[in-house]
Amino acid sequence: MNKLYVALILASTCLTLQSQAQGKWDEKVGTFVIDSLINKRKQTKPLKATLLSAIFPGAGQVYNRQYYKLHLVYGAIGGMIYAIDWNSSQFDTFDQAYRNRLAGIDTPDFPDVIPTQLIANRRAQFRKDKELAYFGLGLVYLLNVADAFVSSHLSSFNIEDDLIGADLKLSETLDFTGVPFPALGISFTF
Repeated sequence: MNKLYVALILASTCLTLQSQAQGKWDEKVGTFVIDSLINKRKQTKPLKATLLSAIFPGAGQVYNRQYYKLHLVYGAIGGMIYAIDWNSSQFDTFDQAYRNRLAGIDTPDFPDVIPTQLIANRRAQFRKDKELAYFGLGLVYLLNVADAFVSSHLSSFNIEDDLIGADLKLSETLDFTGVPFPALGISFTF
């Protein structure tokens, strides 16, 4: 079994060395870069990403190749659907108890010791929470569409380190008394 591990390690090392020999040295990265492994980001169309995400949530993120955002989209949508379901069931329970109390029907879950006003307040609270959960679901849907549009639109922007050419320099300057003191300044070159 150990010989198999050694053979696999040797094979992967040989393949790595062979691929480095076929690649080129990149000063920015500080390593060999293989032409076939360079993954240049494909420019995406913002309208297509927006429409895909509007039709099927998360499809715009897949189109933009941002797969790591899928769990956020579906987690947020699932969380909102769960909140809607839970608050709806709680509202139905308290609504039925409130209606039974007004009709004079005694229920074992809500004995007469519990004031009617408390049941009405809880009913109103769950109705409000259910409505907020619907609002949250709509907000998550809109954020999903907006994220797909913005990510697609920003995919074509240049994000290199030396984009502006700003230099941060520590130098001496003079104050009003004529005594030099260290100062930190930033200068932009275009």
